Amino acid sequence: MKKKVVVIGGGLAGLSASITLLNHGFDVFLFEKNKELGGLCSGYSKNGHYLDACIHWLTGTKENNKFNLLLRGLDCLNDDVKIISLPTLGTFIYKCEKVTLYRDLEKGEKEWIKAYPDDEEKIKLFYATLKSFCSLEDVMDQKEDKPFYWSDKIKKIISLTPQSAEIFNSMRLSRAEYASRFKSEAIKNAITNGQNGFNSMFFFFMEYAMFVNGNADIPEGGAGPMVARAKERFKALGGHLFLNTEVTQIIKHDGKVLGVKAGQEIYLANAVVSCLDPHFTYKELCRGEIRSKRLERMEREENKHKLSSSYNLYLLVKDGLKDVDVPTGLSFEPLKVGVNEYTSLFFRPYTFDEAFKKDGKVVVSLLVDQTLEDFNYYMSLNEEEYQKEIENTNANLLKIVEHYFPHLKGKIEILEFFGPKEIYERTYSKGGAILSYSLNISNLPAGLKFQEKEYKNLFLASQWDSPIGGTPNAVNNGHLAALEVIEYLKD
Repeated sequence: MKKKVVVIGGGLAGLSASITLLNHGFDVFLFEKNKELGGLCSGYSKNGHYLDACIHWLTGTKENNKFNLLLRGLDCLNDDVKIISLPTLGTFIYKCEKVTLYRDLEKGEKEWIKAYPDDEEKIKLFYATLKSFCSLEDVMDQKEDKPFYWSDKIKKIISLTPQSAEIFNSMRLSRAEYASRFKSEAIKNAITNGQNGFNSMFFFFMEYAMFVNGNADIPEGGAGPMVARAKERFKALGGHLFLNTEVTQIIKHDGKVLGVKAGQEIYLANAVVSCLDPHFTYKELCRGEIRSKRLERMEREENKHKLSSSYNLYLLVKDGLKDVDVPTGLSFEPLKVGVNEYTSLFFRPYTFDEAFKKDGKVVVSLLVDQTLEDFNYYMSLNEEEYQKEIENTNANLLKIVEHYFPHLKGKIEILEFFGPKEIYERTYSKGGAILSYSLNISNLPAGLKFQEKEYKNLFLASQWDSPIGGTPNAVNNGHLAALEVIEYLKD
C-alpha cells in the first residue's frame, strides 16, 4: 500500500512538494483553503479582464538553470511557453530626469556617464560590480538537491571576483545607503527604488544580473496559466486535490504527527508537509506547542529583517501607453499609504503581453511597498474606515499617474485592488508579506530545517525557509522538503 502524505497549502511550494512526492510513488492529499491553487502566485479575471497578481519577473527563465529545471518539472514552464524578454528592468523618473536600467549594460553605462559626468567614477564602479555578478551566475545556480545557504554562496563569490570588496559591502548596505555615494539625485532615486521590498543592495545587484543574463524574464500569460499547468500535472499524476478546504489543526500524539483536521474530517497520514508561513503553522495549526528559534530571533529583530508587502492597484487604460517603459518608477512628494509615508511607486503597463489587452484597453498595475506596520494599521480599522482609507489612497495614486501622463486623463478606470490585509486573508503570511525576511549580512546562514525536531514526520516547506523567499525559493524548498519526506519514509 502506498504511503500517504498530506500537503497543506496549494501555492507553488505545495505544488512542488506534491508533484515530487507523486513522482516517487506516494499517495498525496493536497489541501487548499481558497477556491483555486496558487497562493501568492496567482492570476485571474476581473470584469472580463485578466490580471497577474504575482509575477514581475520569474527566476528560472534561462534554460538549464536549476530553477528552470524545477519549474519544468511542474510544467509551469515547457517548450511551448513563450518567454518575454524586456529591454529594461525599469525607467525611474525623478523631477523630469530619467534613469534607465537597461539589459544592455554598455548602453546603460554610457548613457549614465553622459548625463551625469560628475558621477563617472562611481558609475563605472557600479557597472563593474554588476558585471561581476553577471559573470558569477554558475556560482549562484545550484544543480544539487540540497538547501541553499547564502553564506556558502557569498564566500565562493568573494573568492572569485575582482569586485569582492564591493560585493561584501553591498550586503551591509541598504539601497538608499549605497545610492548616497552618487551626486545625482536621479541616480540615487533609481537605485533606491529600483526594486520592490527592503532587501540589501546585494539583492539589487543579483536581480539585475539575472535579468541581464536572461534568467529573470516573463512567461507569457503570467502566473495564472503557469499555476494551471502545474495543477494539471498534479492531477495527471493521481494527486487528491481538496479546494475550499481549510486545514485547521495538525494532529499530534506522543511525539508523532497523525494527520490533519480539515472541516469536520480527520485525514490520517504517514507524514504532513505544511507549505504555509511557519509562523501560522506553529502558532495556529500546531497550537503553539513547537517553535523555531530562528523565527523567534527574526521576530525579535524585525527592524533588521523587514518583511515586504505591497499595495497593489490595477487599472484599465485606453490607448496611449505604447511609449511607456515597463515598468516605470514614479517619484512624488511623501504620501501616506497605510501608516507610513512613501515617495515612489511602480507603474507597470502590460503592453508586452496580449493576455492583458481587451477591447482597446490594457491592464496596468501600480505597486507601493508596505511594511508590517502598515498591515497592523489596516487591521486596526473597522470595515467602513478601511474602505474609506483605500478609496482615498487610490484617488491620490491616480492623481500621481495623471500628473506624469496627463494624456491619460479620462482614460483610466480602477479594475482591482488588494493590499497586505487581502494578501493575509488569502495566504496567512505574516503581515500580509509577499516575501520572507529580507536578506542582509546578519542573517546569511539563516534558514529553517525542513524536518521538525520534535515531530519527525512533520515537515515545513515554503518561501519562508530562506531569506528573501519568493517564487524560486518556494519551488526549491517544496522540492527539497519532499526529498526529506521520501528519505524519512523509505522502507
